[in-house]
Parts: sequence; C-alpha cells; structure tokens
Amino acid sequence: MSLLMNGGLIMFPPIQVDAEKLRAASQRLRQLAPSADGIPDRVERTSSDAKSANDGFLTADACEKFAERTTGTATTLGNHVKAMAEPIAESAQAWEDSDDESRSEIGKYESEIGKAHT
Repeated sequence: MSLLMNGGLIMFPPIQVDAEKLRAASQRLRQLAPSADGIPDRVERTSSDAKSANDGFLTADACEKFAERTTGTATTLGNHVKAMAEPIAESAQAWEDSDDESRSEIGKYESEIGKAHT
C-alpha cells in the first residue's frame, strides 16, 4: 500500500493479521466474562466490610465512596469483556475469509500465467 503526499511516495508496511490469535483472544474473553460479572459484588462486599470495620472514621467514608465509584466501573468492564468476544471472533473469520478469497484469486492468475508460458 502506498500514498502520494507532497510529491513523494510513502510506503506503508503490509497489514498482517493472525486469525488464530484473534480467536484465542475471543475465547479468553469468553472465559473471563463470568469472573468479570462478579467483580462489582466483590468490590461492594469488601468495601462494606472495610467500612463496617472503620465505622466512625474517615476511612469508612472513603470505603463507601470507593465502592460507589468502583462498582460502576467494574460493571462497565464486565459488560465490555462480554460484548467484545463475539466481534473479535467475527473479525478473525472475516480476515480469514478475505485471505482465502485473495489466495484463490492469486491462484487463478498464477494458473493463467503458467498456461501462457507453455
């Protein structure tokens, strides 16, 4: 791939995607999703325990604020982990399909070139 800019040609490196690595990442996200679901509850429970142990101190208020802010973030993280597994798997398949199609087209041209030289 190249781009003509300011009278000069800029070359870009080829894009290489390993579909198997994408599939592995997708599978890992699927495996992590159940763990991610429990994070908000664990944060809430641990913060509540710490607050109870420090009742009457500023630390208790800090624990409560920490839980309020962190549980929302943890919920968002869990949702994101679950939501990304499928699109990554679909992306892997799309890259693989594109590679197969390109390989097939190149094979046709190689065949034609071979016939022309015989």
